[in-house]
Amino acid sequence: MKKAIKLFMLVLLMTTVMMPQMTLYASAASSSEYVKLTKNDSFSKDGKFYMSFTIENLQKPVDVGGLNIGEQLLVDVSITNSAGKRITYWNTLSVTAGQKKTYNFGTDFSNLPSGTYTLTLKVSAILASESWTWAYNINHKAPESSMSFKSYETYFDNDGRYMHKFRIQCNNMKGKDLTFKAYNAKGDLVCTIPGAKRASNNEITWFAWSGYNSGVRYPSGNYTIVITGGGKTIRKTYYLEILERAEG
Repeated sequence: MKKAIKLFMLVLLMTTVMMPQMTLYASAASSSEYVKLTKNDSFSKDGKFYMSFTIENLQKPVDVGGLNIGEQLLVDVSITNSAGKRITYWNTLSVTAGQKKTYNFGTDFSNLPSGTYTLTLKVSAILASESWTWAYNINHKAPESSMSFKSYETYFDNDGRYMHKFRIQCNNMKGKDLTFKAYNAKGDLVCTIPGAKRASNNEITWFAWSGYNSGVRYPSGNYTIVITGGGKTIRKTYYLEILERAEG
């Protein structure tokens, strides 16, 4: 009976003026009168974790001069970290009267640190000036970072220098600085090369060294290459042939 009276008033106001719609429902409304939210099974696809919801607008549209008029629901969804900082959000969605829609909200957590994240879903009834909020915690553990030597090769650069190139496979190292160091057979540090921050996870970077440092040519022999970054260290010994040239 209460809902029938509200619908009658809605139809009456829609046929007269538009402004009073915002104050049509002055009394508090129960969410069961307006919206039904069903959380579906979560799933992973293409590197993203998805939370799925079916949202049903329980208000029935009323035919007014051939137009279906009824309460519209707006849906706002965002994800925040444990500090309350919003890390992602979706544009406002809408569900018209009598409509039922399923939405899948996907996020790539691989670039995010470990912690508890919260997905907040807010449904607002425009005419009733009411809203309802659901929140779901997502416990995320970031995969371990790692590095490994991918390959070694030699080449001549544009200046004619004989270069030794070391390719490094980086996993889950986004934002980490890497540093290259070379030690001779006596354990002396003979070269240090700083590297740029990793721009993404699971990428390959490389360092190249000619065997010279500050114009000094080191002899051919065994050199231990040490790569550090993100709290990780890898090392490997290579025999490097250092070719003589006028400048290092």
